Amino acid sequence: MENIKFVWNGIKVDGKLTGANYLIGPYMDSKIETGTVTLVAKDSVSLPNIGLEIENHSNEEPNYLDYHDNDKMRIEKGHPFYKDAYKAYLKMEEHYQKLKDKEELKCIIIGTL
Repeated sequence: MENIKFVWNGIKVDGKLTGANYLIGPYMDSKIETGTVTLVAKDSVSLPNIGLEIENHSNEEPNYLDYHDNDKMRIEKGHPFYKDAYKAYLKMEEHYQKLKDKEELKCIIIGTL
């Protein structure tokens, strides 16, 4: 099987990074289990095939030919990938919190000069 690794900024398959963000509900769709991790591809790239369903609803309606939906895949709690995907989600949140804290500190320092 391929070497699959969930990292804070996407998913690596055989060492190749595909950029993605991680989301965890609540979801408006009641059919999606609470706690499900969703990967959403960045920059209109395709998510790699790792045996999970990839959702993409681009151009399903003829009236929306300019509409583009990024690839998504969902990992439910019972799936073998869930633990690693959830850890990657937490790392992503930690990374973005550090950036936010750094920016807020910069604003405080600039504001006091």
